[in-house]
Amino acid sequence: MILRPVAPDVREQASRALVAATGDTGFSQDDRADLVRIVSQTTRATPADAQTRVDQSINLVKQKLKAMRHGAIILAFITAAAAAAAAVAAAEAARLGGRKRDGVS
Repeated sequence: MILRPVAPDVREQASRALVAATGDTGFSQDDRADLVRIVSQTTRATPADAQTRVDQSINLVKQKLKAMRHGAIILAFITAAAAAAAAVAAAEAARLGGRKRDGVS
């Protein structure tokens, strides 16, 4: 596949459209048609090929976002577990420090 240079404004418009496609409201037919037109013009592909590329790109973006969400959830749980462990360690250190200060064995 030969990569052709794409104008930054076209790339930004396509990126916004792909991100919008992953939202709760979905992807309007007008947005999809605009994205298909952009892909068709940029790649010189037929509208049917451009439609296939758009559909593949939307599915890929959705898969990547799902993987990122799963990673974020795992990171949140690990962070919470580390904070809980740190709280237990701090409480134990305070208990031991208080006993040492009071001279209690």
